Amino acid sequence: KLWRRSFDVRPPPMEKTDSRWPGNYRQYACEDPGIIPCSESLKDTIERTLPLWYDHIVPAMKHRKRVLIVAHGNSLRGFVKHLDKISNADIVSLEVPTGIPLAYELDKNFNAIKRYYLASDEEVDAAQAKLAAQGKSK
Repeated sequence: KLWRRSFDVRPPPMEKTDSRWPGNYRQYACEDPGIIPCSESLKDTIERTLPLWYDHIVPAMKHRKRVLIVAHGNSLRGFVKHLDKISNADIVSLEVPTGIPLAYELDKNFNAIKRYYLASDEEVDAAQAKLAAQGKSK
């Protein structure tokens, strides 16, 4: 599955008739079905989600509000790539564990100073190893 660990390779597209297509979920009912992707690479995800950083998250922090981003998979990897200035080549090996909060400390210009998981190193290592094993041939 080349697309699983690539930056700009999309997985095979999902048919809109597939029950798993996001446009079939109630929470997307207010969205134009034409903007809901049938397939998305990490690059596509970043292009879709990074405007949230600039248009909503940074302005909220400028008003000294605390921000909690609840996301999963490529959405988080995209934010981590942006905040940590990770290259396209290096981001493909980053494992962001599911269900373990990731905290950032930012400077006054919203650049990352420090990031850390709110779990023990052992818990993080185990979760990252589990993610790395996904998609490998059995």
